[in-house]
Amino acid sequence: GRIYNSDENSVTAWTADSYRQANMYPDNGIGLARYKNFVMALGSETIEFFFNSGQNPVGSPLDRYEQGFIHFGCLNQFAYTQLEDTVAWVSASDRSGIGVYILDGLQPRRISTPFIDTQLTNVNTDSVYMSSCKIVGKTFITIVTSSTTFVYVIEDDMWHEWNGTKILWHHISGTSAGTRVVYAVSRSDTGGKVFIVNPSSLTYADDGTVYTMLIQTSKFDNGVSNWKFLNRLNIVGDKSVTTNTLSIQWSDDDYQTWYTARDIDLMNSNPYIKNCGAFRRRAFKFTNAVNNPVRLEAMEMQFKQGIH
Repeated sequence: GRIYNSDENSVTAWTADSYRQANMYPDNGIGLARYKNFVMALGSETIEFFFNSGQNPVGSPLDRYEQGFIHFGCLNQFAYTQLEDTVAWVSASDRSGIGVYILDGLQPRRISTPFIDTQLTNVNTDSVYMSSCKIVGKTFITIVTSSTTFVYVIEDDMWHEWNGTKILWHHISGTSAGTRVVYAVSRSDTGGKVFIVNPSSLTYADDGTVYTMLIQTSKFDNGVSNWKFLNRLNIVGDKSVTTNTLSIQWSDDDYQTWYTARDIDLMNSNPYIKNCGAFRRRAFKFTNAVNNPVRLEAMEMQFKQGIH
């Protein structure tokens, strides 16, 4: 848990005893991050904050800010990321709890859901990597595991999943023109290929292969178990400039089976399907596998509710 520092006004001279220990609690050091004017020392079970007090003529210039002590730490040395003005991390504690947090002031604010926490608990903790980037006005926090990438969008307060044939380790950099570009390299393929997302020239395919966008809803029953007779289902969203097929399926038996997909074209000004059968509780699934953007706002249902 030592925080080493170089000699004053030097980045090459290091004195052996120039360090400060993060030792308010006995755990192992994980890594350091910068938060405003603090050095954030992440341990395996705690987090401490230090600042340059200007009071120490020798050794470390840092003093501990004791009021900032957090009694849970960081999962591993790759499981935290520096955002523009804050820090996010995957937590760890001596009670085996895992969650995703972001600093709000000097207070940790939980951003993960119980589902995300459960998924992270079931993976190899050494294979969890976190990074962050900003694309077209949205701030993404990515958590890469051995099989899935979980993505949190700060502005929307929503979680998503990214899947692909390569488990990617995401980085962000800026081009000479000032455009923020996301670069990624694989953690499993040694071929040396570098992947890119360029906000000024977006594509909607994965390395030349069209991927499937999937949206699955919770079960809808309108608050009662009576039969519903769905006459028409409208899709509200952006109108596509070219043919853009959205497939719609539904399940009436708790996600066990799905009805045959019905397609609509998002190029139409009012896309809808009719005669959608009867149900008591129904979940919907929307898929799109076209190299075109899709932005959906809502679905509108016109149905009659029975008395039984």
